[in-house]
This record gives sequence, structure tokens and C-alpha cells, in this order.
Amino acid sequence: MKPRFSSLFQITLGLFTLLLTLVISCKGPDGPQGPAGPTGATGATGAAGTAGATGPAGASGVAGATGAQGPMGNANIVYSEWKPVDVSTNFYAYPDNSSVYLGNDTKTDNALLTQDAIDKGIIYIYYKTGQKTFDPATGEMKLAERILTTNGFGWLKIPGRTTNKDEDYINYYIGNELISANYLKFSAFIYTNQNGTIVPDLAGKTAQFYRDMIKTMPQYRIIVAYGSVKGSRTGAVDFTDYASVKQTFNLPD
Repeated sequence: MKPRFSSLFQITLGLFTLLLTLVISCKGPDGPQGPAGPTGATGATGAAGTAGATGPAGASGVAGATGAQGPMGNANIVYSEWKPVDVSTNFYAYPDNSSVYLGNDTKTDNALLTQDAIDKGIIYIYYKTGQKTFDPATGEMKLAERILTTNGFGWLKIPGRTTNKDEDYINYYIGNELISANYLKFSAFIYTNQNGTIVPDLAGKTAQFYRDMIKTMPQYRIIVAYGSVKGSRTGAVDFTDYASVKQTFNLPD
């Protein structure tokens, strides 16, 4: 009876093994991945590492060249534009027809002629005039623009003349007589003869005729220099040289 039991046990064990193999081989597909678990707590910060060595300093740049000194400013200078001379109120024709006088007794309403300018500054008046010169290119006379730094003489073309000969021009004198706060009196003399001979084109004309002759030229410019004392910024400027004044203070034409 004992061998029979052993055979039965072996058969049973073999069937169990076969069944287990079939179960294992028939395993289904994996299910979906489960949700991620919660993040763990942050670990403690590690100790700081040793500081690295300081790198070498960079080379210094080359200093740039010093710029040229700029032109002197005009903080101590105020000036007017070039303006026609006002001779609108006075007129006198000399009986010998040698000349006529034109002038004014009115205020110029120039903001530069303040009491402060008179008390604390120095006032300069320049005149732009026409000067009779010979033009070698044409062989004729012409008027060249010039600047007078004080009262002086200029030239005008005689109205109606179509040539440019020496006798086609006449002389005049321009100046200022009186200056005060907002007041500047001009005087102009137009000479109506040449070398003692009366010029018929100019004799016996109206005041307006002569005023029209000088309505555009001569012109004047006022410059007021404040603080013009020895050692000041303007003290070294030669105000009798208009070209120097213009360059020093950057005056426009």
C-alpha cells in the first residue's frame, strides 16, 4: 500500500505544479501607475565651501587727452541785434546846401539801456557802414561793409545813379549824442556837395528823401559789458576792435 500512496502524491504534486504554471503564465497586464507620493521634507543646508582665491586686478585704462579749452562765454555781455539808425524826428537843411542834419529826440525803447547798465556796466555802440572801395575786377567803385567802433563816416550811392563811378557816391557822418536809461539820441549828416560843388540830385529835397537814403545803412549795435574792471573776464578785451569782441564773445552777425 505504501508505494501506491507515493505514486498518488507524485501525481497530485505534478498536477499542482502544472496548475500553478498555468496561473502564472496567464497573468494580466500591469495596472495604471498610482499617484505620486507627497514630496519629502527638504534636507538641511550643507556647510559653505571654502572661498576661492581673489583673481588678479585688471590693468588700468590709458587716460584720455585733455580737451581744448572752450571759447569764453558771454555771461558778462549783453547785446542788441543790428538795427537801422532812428533819425525820424529832426531835420535841418543848411542854407548853403552843404549838408542836411537828421536826428531824433525820442526813446529807442531798447531793453539794454537800463539804469543798471548805466550804473554798473560800460556801453559800447558800433556802427555798420558802407565804405567806398575800388573793385579791380570791374574797374568801378562799390560799397564794402565795414564796422566802426565809434562815431564816423560812411558812403551812400546817390539815388537814381546807374553807374558806379567815384562821383556816384556821397559821404555821411553818423554818431550818437546822448545816452541815458532807455534813451539814445542819434545824429546823421548827409553831405550834399562834393569838393565844394553842390550835387543837383541832392539839393532841395524833402526830409523823407534823405531819411530813405539811410533807412537800411548805417546800422548800429549796442553792447553792454558788466564787470569790465581790471582782472575781470572782460577786462582783457579790446572793445575798440570789433572783430576781437565778436570772436571773444561769439557774437552773431
